[in-house]
Parts: sequence; structure tokens; C-alpha cells
Amino acid sequence: MRGFDALLLAIFMIFEAGALLLITAMLERKKSGRSLDRERLLFFFFFCLMPVCLGLLKLFGGLGLLVGGCLGGVMLTSALGFALSFGRRPGASGTAAGEGQPLPEPAGMKVYQIYYQGEVLGLISREGIDRLLANQLLKRQRTVELVDKDRARAQEKGVEVRLLKNPASGQVLVKVESRNP
Repeated sequence: MRGFDALLLAIFMIFEAGALLLITAMLERKKSGRSLDRERLLFFFFFCLMPVCLGLLKLFGGLGLLVGGCLGGVMLTSALGFALSFGRRPGASGTAAGEGQPLPEPAGMKVYQIYYQGEVLGLISREGIDRLLANQLLKRQRTVELVDKDRARAQEKGVEVRLLKNPASGQVLVKVESRNP
């Protein structure tokens, strides 16, 4: 065995060991339900790189049987890792992780924009609109608008109107609660 063949063999064996370690790490990430995009890209890159190496080694006469076999092993391991990165993750597709039971449907809430003195105040749920309408705290016009002096009138009627602001996005949510059921 020439020194060049030994160097190539060592390089491809390191690639093989790295691919096997990456597969084991990927399977752990898969169990925890995290994204596998990075691993998928690495396996695809290695799978595409190995035929280029094969062609160059063949062209320059450095392809021996042992080096070619190691190169083929790296290609197969990369193809296996790439295929495993597409497998179904636990908890995906409507089942709870490890339980096999269907996940509950996410509770959606429809929200509406509410205005105060002609400007957007925030978002409010349909339940909040119903409470405000029942206590005559909304003006019915083209837009849904709170009446002037809404806090004072709301306190008189036993309704609390709270404004919750998200500091990150600046979005305001209008929360309406009845003090007496």
C-alpha cells in the first residue's frame, strides 16, 4: 500500500465514522422531535461529494480496491442517513409522542379588531364583543367601536375592560371580564 492510498483510506474512514456518529445524533434529535434539516443537508452533501471524489480518483489513478470500498461505504452510509432523516418523527402526524393516541385539536379563537375614538385599539374575541354589546358598551357602525368613557360605564355595569399589550410586537388585546356572573 502506498502512502497516498493510506492517506485516502484514513480520510474516508474518518468520513465514515463521522457519518455514523451523525446518524446516531440525528436519531436522538428525531426522538425529541427537533428539526433534522441540518443533518439532511449534510448527508445530501456527502452523498453528492463522494461520486466527485470517485471520478477524480479514477481519473488520476489513485483508486484502489480498498479506497474504492471505503468510498462506497461512505456513500451508502450517507444515503442511509439521508433516508432516515425523512422518517416519521414521534408525535408527528396527529399522535402524541410515544403514546399512539391522537392529539387534541388545537383550540382556535376568532378575534376582531376593535376601535376607540376612530383608531384601532386592539383585538377582541367574539365572547368579549358579546359581553360589551350586552352591556351597551359598543357602538354599532361600520366598525366595532367602544363608547366614550368606556371604563367608567363598564365599572357601573360590572364589566372590566383590560388592555393587554405585547411589548415585542406592540399588539393590543382587549380582555372583557364580568365581575358578577
